[in-house]
Amino acid sequence: MKSFTRLQSCLLLLLFCLSVSQGRLRNKVCRLPKETGVCRAYFPMWYFNWSKGGCRVFIYGGCGGNMNKFGTCEKCMRACSGKPWWSIKRICQRLEKQASANLRPRG
Repeated sequence: MKSFTRLQSCLLLLLFCLSVSQGRLRNKVCRLPKETGVCRAYFPMWYFNWSKGGCRVFIYGGCGGNMNKFGTCEKCMRACSGKPWWSIKRICQRLEKQASANLRPRG
């Protein structure tokens, strides 16, 4: 029984350490500024805007840039926002609607 308790303690410590290290990585990635990259392609992507506390759409050029780019709003919010999973879908629906209006060609 003692070894089982010791095993449980070790597993809990391991999980704690992993979550702390993942949080540090998340903070580093999510604090990076958006970078469109050096190429000129047109890929709508999402980045976490640390000062506004939410994800925003931007146009990624296709190469270069940094790790603060996500294919969907939901991936961005899950990785960086700290919001509960059940609210992310609703938030992203609103943000995606705003983004599609802003990305429409004007002319």
